[in-house]
Amino acid sequence: MKIQLLISMAFLISWPFSGFCHGVSGSISSGGVAITAEYDDGSPMSYAETEIKAPDSDLLFSSGWTDRNGRFCFFPDVKGIYQVVIQDGMGHRLQVDVPVDANMKPEPIDRNNSKINRIFIRYEKIMMGLTVLFFLSGCVLWYKGNQNKNKGPSNGSA
Repeated sequence: MKIQLLISMAFLISWPFSGFCHGVSGSISSGGVAITAEYDDGSPMSYAETEIKAPDSDLLFSSGWTDRNGRFCFFPDVKGIYQVVIQDGMGHRLQVDVPVDANMKPEPIDRNNSKINRIFIRYEKIMMGLTVLFFLSGCVLWYKGNQNKNKGPSNGSA
């Protein structure tokens, strides 16, 4: 009888039950900050490395990767300006300063998503292309001019 009681006690003690476990729960929140990173042609910076620094801190507040649509979300915990840096590993880098007010809500920033900004980016590309063409044509004309100058005049006498 004692052996059965000892075996029963050992079994009950070793048997897992909810009294010794901790549970988990989840919730859905709204009101965080969502950042969308795009290339100038409108395609998303998918799976780009993201780092966020809190105001007045050199330590990372959050880090991770953008989703396939180029979005990254975080929930600020103090007011101030959060520095967000998104890099795709191929040389493209987006740095955005996100001001957060006392209600932990971001102040709107539209400078990176504006249509006017995209037009200026395209204009800059066109101007850069024209500048390169003018530079190359100037180099070719300079080289040809120096070749003709070095030959000297031909007087026709032998």
